[in-house]
Amino acid sequence: MTPKQVEHKTVGATIKQAGDDGSFEAEIATLGVIDHDGDIVERGAFSGHPIAVLPAHDSQHVPLGKAQIVERGDIAVATGQFNLEIEAARDWHSSLKFDLEKVQPPVQQWSWGFRIMGPDGFRADQVDGQPVRRLIKLDEREVSPVLRGASLGTRTVHVKRRKAEGMSDNDLRERLEHELLEVEGELEHLWVEAVFDDAVVYHARRADEAGRTLERSWAMDGETVTFGDEATVVVRDVSYVAVGKDDAGGAPDDLKLIDQVLLTTYDVEATIARVLDAVDARGKRGRTLGADSKAAAMAMAGQFAELDRTMGQLRGMADQLLPQDLAARAAAKFLALTSLREPVPSA
Repeated sequence: MTPKQVEHKTVGATIKQAGDDGSFEAEIATLGVIDHDGDIVERGAFSGHPIAVLPAHDSQHVPLGKAQIVERGDIAVATGQFNLEIEAARDWHSSLKFDLEKVQPPVQQWSWGFRIMGPDGFRADQVDGQPVRRLIKLDEREVSPVLRGASLGTRTVHVKRRKAEGMSDNDLRERLEHELLEVEGELEHLWVEAVFDDAVVYHARRADEAGRTLERSWAMDGETVTFGDEATVVVRDVSYVAVGKDDAGGAPDDLKLIDQVLLTTYDVEATIARVLDAVDARGKRGRTLGADSKAAAMAMAGQFAELDRTMGQLRGMADQLLPQDLAARAAAKFLALTSLREPVPSA
């Protein structure tokens, strides 16, 4: 069983087509690269089944049209059509065309919603020491035109994403990472997650600080790269839906117990991996975690200790209630997590 989690990725989609008949094509994701949520959408992840076009994720609203997410090389494209018989669809279509043709910078974004399909639909991994989630099998739920919001300060553009003349995608990313290091100053690490025609999304972390995903405008004139003076913080846009419900935006309290346990397990595993990586990296330099990070980690460990009493009872029940192999795996997982809380000898 897998968590019935509906997630929304808000992007500055590259609009390839916005026809007078209501048809549209929008590049909504780059496959095989880390996005601003720390996810990698793998090739073959999309089912390609028809989905609704909804206004700003409003699942109560009559659909504005139909769409399909297809893969073209390393790009995921939402291709669909507004139903221009519906007044709201005509309004959004008109607004999109006006936004593309008249407004600079544009003020609309696109977002797409999905659920992970089954326990094999994703895999936790690390890339260059950073925890990532590989999305392998998805159930697309909807695509939505949305107004500019807090999720991502991006934009909709009419032309395809520009590639710098004579530079591959990887070369361009490396060049921007080098230039951004000069702009951001002393960092523990920085990597570029996505490059758009007029903005770059990147992750940066300073010593003893949590990493942040940022967006900054950029331009390239010949060999000269320039960036905007201010960076926008990118935040994640996630909503949860209880099993058996289709409405987006349900409160976490609506989740079944099993779903909440599975969601928490994923978060705990990712957090433990990040803490261990930070301890190891700082230990090699003769340093330790910052005071705030230590306090937060100890508070989390305290919650684990509180949970131990309940888990001890469940471990005894597991031998009687679960198949032997499943009980053994669950017990091994519990013991592994317990061992992580043992004191680590100082370097």
